[in-house]
Amino acid sequence: MAGAFAGEGKTTKDARGIAEAARLRGDLTPVTSPNEISSGPQVLAARREDLMAD
Repeated sequence: MAGAFAGEGKTTKDARGIAEAARLRGDLTPVTSPNEISSGPQVLAARREDLMAD
């Protein structure tokens, strides 16, 4: 979107343009986090609980 506002750097105008483009486009796929990322801390927390119980 910076190209749409020639002569300006990364500004709030650029951010607004990007947000508007994302809001108006219906063909964008949502970003989801993989289960691997969320399961890692759960495994570590369970291991810590087991160690504390021992």
